[in-house]
Amino acid sequence: ATSGATSAATTTMMVQVNEGPRRRSHSTTQLHDSSSSSSTTTSSTRSKLALLKIFAGGISITALFAKLGVLGTPYTNQMIGQDILAALFCATGAYVVTQLVSVAHNRHGLSSIIARKLIHTLTGPLFTMSWVLFSTNDVGARVFAGLVTMINAYKLYKQATDTDDGGNDISLAKAVSRSGDVKEALGGPFIYIGVLQFLIWAFWRDSMAAVVSICTMCVGDGLADLVGRKYGKNNAWFFASKDNRKSMVGTLAFAVGSFVASVGIIQLFAATGCVTAGVAVTAIWDKLLLICVACSIVELIPFGDDNYTVPIAALILGKLLLPS
Repeated sequence: ATSGATSAATTTMMVQVNEGPRRRSHSTTQLHDSSSSSSTTTSSTRSKLALLKIFAGGISITALFAKLGVLGTPYTNQMIGQDILAALFCATGAYVVTQLVSVAHNRHGLSSIIARKLIHTLTGPLFTMSWVLFSTNDVGARVFAGLVTMINAYKLYKQATDTDDGGNDISLAKAVSRSGDVKEALGGPFIYIGVLQFLIWAFWRDSMAAVVSICTMCVGDGLADLVGRKYGKNNAWFFASKDNRKSMVGTLAFAVGSFVASVGIIQLFAATGCVTAGVAVTAIWDKLLLICVACSIVELIPFGDDNYTVPIAALILGKLLLPS
């Protein structure tokens, strides 16, 4: 009996000795995972803070130029403050919208295609609608508004070219890419921001052509993909190919969606005094519809990138047909 007890005790001790390294190894793994997660969070926070500092610096420099009279006169302190607050509001709104879609994509399984098109469809029109918040100094106002698109362009570029695996925030670049490859963000999404930047600086909010250009690029093209992908399987155009699956219902969604968005934003601009064309929107609805239908046809052409072919077509037709 004594011998059996001794053997059992010896076996227990051996098991405990063998389990010791396992426990230590498991504990080490947990510590490593915790440390890695903490490092990733810290790196992501640093990248966001760096972006915030750059944006704040841009706001400060622009405000200084405004005070010195470089951005036109009259430009009172109240107007400068209004433009600063409007720019901050727009930047915050853009961050919230893209972050919500990015979280839905990265954590809740929203497909990259849907996430990409949601951001494509929503951000441009919402940003354009917020232009009414800026002051009546058109030079200064468009410079402050342009800071919002510039910081988002910089953010997208940094995320798309980031080769560091240290946990930097790349959620936006992943959400707007087709396949999840962040480098794809330097294609269509980067052109999209560039077009917005050009329309802000070259035309601003008193141009109906610019509004239609934005609505066709954002709402029209976005809805064509979203609606066509869901309901267009059995009504593809006769010339559609495997690599260019364009549908009739998608084209209809493009025309209707961009038309409704254009009318809505132009009405908003007219009500707030931004558009001073001296003509009611109801008097030009047929021309707006014609432009949107024409751009829906341009979107069908398998040439170039929709993010510049569509807005260029809308801009040209808008300048020819709409009041300036």
